[in-house]
Amino acid sequence: MAINSFRSLPEQPDLDQYRKQARELLRACRGSDPEAMDRFDHWLFQGRPFDPTKIRLNDAQVVVAREHGCGSWPKFVEMIRDKRAEGRDSQPFRQARDSIRNNDLESLRTLLRQFPELARTRSKEPDQAQQTLLHYVAEHGSVETARKLVAAAARLDAVTLPFNMTPMGCALYEGNTKVALFLAEQDREPLSITRAAGLGRLDVLRNLIGEHTTLPPYLEPGVHDPMRSLAHAFRYACSNGQLAVVEYLLDLGLDVNVRLQDGATGMHLAAYLGHADLVQFLLQRGADKTIRDDKFGGDPAGWAATFGHHDLAALIAAS
Repeated sequence: MAINSFRSLPEQPDLDQYRKQARELLRACRGSDPEAMDRFDHWLFQGRPFDPTKIRLNDAQVVVAREHGCGSWPKFVEMIRDKRAEGRDSQPFRQARDSIRNNDLESLRTLLRQFPELARTRSKEPDQAQQTLLHYVAEHGSVETARKLVAAAARLDAVTLPFNMTPMGCALYEGNTKVALFLAEQDREPLSITRAAGLGRLDVLRNLIGEHTTLPPYLEPGVHDPMRSLAHAFRYACSNGQLAVVEYLLDLGLDVNVRLQDGATGMHLAAYLGHADLVQFLLQRGADKTIRDDKFGGDPAGWAATFGHHDLAALIAAS
């Protein structure tokens, strides 16, 4: 790189590395290294004579800063911190998220009083799908925490990207049924068949599907196979332990061993979430307990044991 060319920062610059570079530049200049002296001449002394043995660390830091387009070391440090913050959530947001995961409602209350905008803020981190705090409650939290965020004007219609999941959708997907039911009470949007299935709203589900011997062709937007629509509803019903809905869907002709996301079955999901009554019902309807999912290679008993449902794992193994 030419001496007079500006240098660019990487996506996640490390301030300690630039401190190290400044120290190395200082040593090189004091050792009369020609390239190091040229850098000091161009970025600091600009043609004025200088004694390389009298260069100080703060002089080297100024050179490193100016090579990156900053007039001083403190401004360079600020630029690095701003760059690192571009893809990271603020400290209050991270603290609020940790409070939710630790079920620390008092800390969350304090943060919302200090930073009321947190209730509507989205995560900026690339692996967090632009979730809001209410999405994290849907995955990990309690009804009391959800109630607090809704009271603080959290948006019920905020969707994750690219998955297009509202907080209620996340709660149902994760099997956090109590939070899903609370959010459904706050949300007046019509229910889809997947949400109706997860919430146990058999009345809505029957109305949407209808009492037809031939299933309507478009039960879900973008899903042209009616059995796939039923499979999606089955997945949500199994995650939330909705036995009556599961029975209704199987009576419509859905295969009890239909493979869902990552090759799991409804019994995998019921076992993982500890829905013992539903597991027993699925076994009675012919569920195959030996099927292994594609992602982890586990059978339903293994899923139950992995998530702490050891009695349920033993029941499946003994059936």
